[in-house]
Amino acid sequence: MLSPAPVQRTLFEPPEPPSGPQKDVRRFVGSTYPQYVAWKHTEDGWRVWRYVERVALDLAAAGEERIGVKALVEKARQATKLEANNSWSCLLADDLVAAHPHLTTLIERRKRRKAMSPCG
Repeated sequence: MLSPAPVQRTLFEPPEPPSGPQKDVRRFVGSTYPQYVAWKHTEDGWRVWRYVERVALDLAAAGEERIGVKALVEKARQATKLEANNSWSCLLADDLVAAHPHLTTLIERRKRRKAMSPCG
């Protein structure tokens, strides 16, 4: 018995699910400040925070003029192999500035679009 021919896909159609494990994206839907705080108090959150903090301080000591926290979060993901929600980058930036006021002029932060929105 012959198996059916694979369906030809266009460049604009998503591919079939990969064979590897899927990430549970439901954890990141509707991310809010309380979820960020809860994550930051987990072991994974603490490890990511410490990595981001250490690299930011190292960059400042090396004379960097601007520090992008999103880039630090990406580096933290690669270095620690842990998950970090991109939506929380702005909250990490706020925490960095609160913990290390001398980073205020170096950390890139933007005005929030909504008054009650923690990250814009």
